[in-house]
Amino acid sequence: MKRLDQLVGLPLILRASGRRAGTLAGISLDESGCRVNGLLAEGLGVTERKRFVPLHQVYLIGEVSAIIESKGKKPLQKPRTLEAGQRVLATDGKRIGMLTNALIDLETGSIAALEVSGGWWDDWRSGRTWIRHFQAAEADGIVASLLPDDSGT
Repeated sequence: MKRLDQLVGLPLILRASGRRAGTLAGISLDESGCRVNGLLAEGLGVTERKRFVPLHQVYLIGEVSAIIESKGKKPLQKPRTLEAGQRVLATDGKRIGMLTNALIDLETGSIAALEVSGGWWDDWRSGRTWIRHFQAAEADGIVASLLPDDSGT
């Protein structure tokens, strides 16, 4: 398993040539918003837009780089992403906090847990919360279900 902050910023290397294809810019989610379906790659050029690399074209993600089969393609529509700073909402619509990190199982594509900050005071007083039960990443935030086994740290 990898944390989101360990992935973003990794150099992407093409498997066939060994050349750098860009930088890992983020994680793309499937329609349900609960599983990873690929990576978002930023190109090396100034004018290049983010490209989508499907998870099946990711050969290996290591500590210092990720090896991919191809540069990917331009997404047809804006991909659903998982990014630090997204709002996390309870099922009743109340704000829980902001997404600060996520624990991702890249072998299965599942998102194991979300790390949520309730603000600097709550972080100082009780630490950040890891939420294991969430529904989907929506346009206005991630909807999470706080259950008894979601502990504070």
